[in-house]
Amino acid sequence: MLTVANFTTARSVGRLIVITHSMGGLVLGLALANGVCSFSAETKWVALHTPMGDSPVLNMLLKACAIPSLSSVLGLLGRCPIAPTFAYMYEAGSWEATALGLNSYYTRAQTSYKRHADAVLCGQSPVGLWTSASGIMTAINALAAPSTPHDGLVAYASCTRGLDATAFRASYESRFYAADINHLDGSFRHGDGMWGTARQPLRWFSCLY
Repeated sequence: MLTVANFTTARSVGRLIVITHSMGGLVLGLALANGVCSFSAETKWVALHTPMGDSPVLNMLLKACAIPSLSSVLGLLGRCPIAPTFAYMYEAGSWEATALGLNSYYTRAQTSYKRHADAVLCGQSPVGLWTSASGIMTAINALAAPSTPHDGLVAYASCTRGLDATAFRASYESRFYAADINHLDGSFRHGDGMWGTARQPLRWFSCLY
């Protein structure tokens, strides 16, 4: 970011639109909170599908991979062992997160999220835009969080945590977008839906600036 942004100091990002997807938003939020970098008044942060409280799916896999019988089976599917990147994604407030001292990290990242995120997209449909990914996202959701709004990997409540949830609207005209799309749709790889204002991630992004 510091390399491509205009008008930066050694650790301050200047005129730039920073886009993060998924865990990238959590990493950036904590980097800002810890003073690793900072934003100028000209920096815009667009956060997509950020797990600011946890990811029930990763939480489920972390626990499953700790059980030898399940770990051996999941290992054949390439799901265990958990990649180091995701090794600490325990649910905020859980005994695991408490034991590892993770709760304060979530809280600090959420503070940066609230202060700096200029536009936020959160998904609440594992089916999403009816693509080849819809089936696996729906299956994962059924295992990890069947009763909560969810994008297939990140719970809607986790994505909005630290923000004013009432600011979110199911319209691409809202800077805080509650979209009926899944986690992969939110990376813009599947375009827009053929109907509905809550299924237009590309149109939402194009209307921001």
